[in-house]
Amino acid sequence: MAASMLLQVRRHCALVPSLIVARRHYTSSPPSLFNKFLLQLNRRFLEVEYFLRLSNWFKNRDVRRKNLFYESAQKTYGANVAAAYSILKLGGGFRFAGQTEWFCVDSKGKFSFDFVNTPDSTIEEIDLSRTLINHVGLHNLASQRNLRSLSVQGCPEVDDWFLARLHIFRETLQELNISHCPRITVGGLAALQHLRKLQQLDISSLSQLQSPGLVRILIEEMLPHCKVIGAEYDQGLDATDANTLKCLYREKKEQNKTAEEEPDTPEHEADSDDSSEEGDASGDTEMDFLRSLFSRTLGLSPGEKVLDELSLDGVARYIQSGKCKNIICMVGAGISTSAGIPDFRSPGTGLYSNLQKYNLPYPEAIFQIDYFKKHPEPFFALARELYPGQFKPTVCHYFMRMLKDKGLLKRCYSQNIDTLERVAGLEGEDLIEAHGTFHTSHCVSFLCRKEYSMEWMKDKIFSEDIPKCEACNSLVKPDIVFFGENLPARFFSSMKKDFPQCDLLIIMGTSLQVQPFASLISRVPNSCPRLLINMEKTGQSDFATGLLGFGGGMDFDSGDVAHLSTCDDGCLALAELLGWKADIEELVKREHALIDSKDVKKKGTQTNQSSAASEKGIRNTDTENTK
Repeated sequence: MAASMLLQVRRHCALVPSLIVARRHYTSSPPSLFNKFLLQLNRRFLEVEYFLRLSNWFKNRDVRRKNLFYESAQKTYGANVAAAYSILKLGGGFRFAGQTEWFCVDSKGKFSFDFVNTPDSTIEEIDLSRTLINHVGLHNLASQRNLRSLSVQGCPEVDDWFLARLHIFRETLQELNISHCPRITVGGLAALQHLRKLQQLDISSLSQLQSPGLVRILIEEMLPHCKVIGAEYDQGLDATDANTLKCLYREKKEQNKTAEEEPDTPEHEADSDDSSEEGDASGDTEMDFLRSLFSRTLGLSPGEKVLDELSLDGVARYIQSGKCKNIICMVGAGISTSAGIPDFRSPGTGLYSNLQKYNLPYPEAIFQIDYFKKHPEPFFALARELYPGQFKPTVCHYFMRMLKDKGLLKRCYSQNIDTLERVAGLEGEDLIEAHGTFHTSHCVSFLCRKEYSMEWMKDKIFSEDIPKCEACNSLVKPDIVFFGENLPARFFSSMKKDFPQCDLLIIMGTSLQVQPFASLISRVPNSCPRLLINMEKTGQSDFATGLLGFGGGMDFDSGDVAHLSTCDDGCLALAELLGWKADIEELVKREHALIDSKDVKKKGTQTNQSSAASEKGIRNTDTENTK
């Protein structure tokens, strides 16, 4: 009965996207049971939108349960046994290396525990077809570094996030079957670029691919040694383009066969030079056709160049020209390292390299929502070390503030959770905190979700108490996005409006490895130049379209600029070319002095309060002694 009611409410709310307030009809007849139920929901939850989130939580409960991280099994039996158990719990099968026997579940979902007797055996083949495996469940398999074959055919929860996490098998994985997975897009296939050992890929019946034939071409350019099955070159093309493409590939195949048969002798050197020129000409023809085909079919037409020089000077002149009115900044942890906050992935100094003291099963677990709910202590211990308010904004932060003051900043998209952008003067409308913020916190219980302030959370963290909800005693978590959680809705709604209007994209201090944030670089118009200020080049291998001269990943040879330096030095160099250097240095000096003065006043207030409390305690003691 309750399940039927939930379904009716969900269907009813789907028809009315605005918030629904349940109320009794203005009639003499009593309200129906359904309306009574809505009325009760209104009294308790205030809005049905919240109830929809709750119903989604219950709907996905089975998926979360099947993809749990089996930490206790790893500690007791070892990583190999825990991985095997997780596969069988999902309803899949596997084969150990050096064995021919497969371990699978029977028709009733039961299985033998004989695999427990071989804790040292690693898994070589995995079949998870038509199971509920998702990107979270991959953590159970991360220890299997001899995995050669993986099938997730027809898995409804396999998506682009899942494919992005397959890089952990990049040294061994040779066969991958992702056919009939309804949530996989071209962006997810781009993440397979790290699987350089991949020899066979099945992309049959991927409903999100509009032109499977072109996608096959891109994958083969990206992974030259990989055989792609499940898509023909002409699939999704009109007859004319399909015939032309077939002819080109037939000629290419014949040329390759001829080249293999002809002996490499000195007497044919002159002829080979002539043939190489002919080959180059035919290659140019093929490339021109492919560019035209991709331009017409996928909308990948190359944009006009707007920079007169691919350098920081060219960017500065473009900004000064008056044509650049909407600048978007994409920033990561690298802009805060000079403030004393470590980034995540730098070897030796990065955050993930210095988490051994927390005894985590893997470094990313400290930001994994399921692990946090069971073991919140490591996260809050780390939060004490990195809590916002202990650091000052950097030159890079104030450079973005200067862009805002001059009316040039469209928006700043930040991966950071340190709130230094806010301290530097970027307001809520100027800022999209893609991975959340410490600015607010909420109870993790779906039945409560009580909000708490930044000051409340800070008091709890520095008193070394695990923050618990005052209403229901559940954990309270800062509103930062953990692995396994959705990004803020404002991130998705804003990016659709902002990036098509972008005149210049400035990317600073990010490795562009985390999706979907990294994919934002491909959302600007093809004519929009992109400036990377970082210690090393990144974002170049977003997809094989880069090989064909189109957008997607960064292209530092034709339209984008890389300035390799620290973020502060890069911003100062650009500011100097723009004539802003003195203004930024004065702004940094003034704002830092203001922060220091506030800290002094705050410490003085705390000292006075402490002294007053001590004096009051002394008076009370004297009074008691007198008595």
